[in-house]
Amino acid sequence: MKNEKQITHEVVDKSYPHLSKPEIVGVVRDVFSGIGRAVGEGEKVLVKNFGTFSEKKRTSRKRFDQGLKKVVETEPKKIVELIQSPNIFKK
Repeated sequence: MKNEKQITHEVVDKSYPHLSKPEIVGVVRDVFSGIGRAVGEGEKVLVKNFGTFSEKKRTSRKRFDQGLKKVVETEPKKIVELIQSPNIFKK
């Protein structure tokens, strides 16, 4: 698996040699922040040939807490779900 630094290095050197690495990282973070904000407001976000980001609600669950040595119930929460496009790996 590649990490953020390796991917950023590849993208900057090959595709955008005129941009600095901090600029590329800033743009990518801004894009994902925008997606997160839109999903948080209840919108679906479609990224062509990548997938659709949407909000998914997780119900509360029971799990065993090792520290407390008892079963505890987790709170329900909202998460961001990505449904991949069938074209994501096609060239």
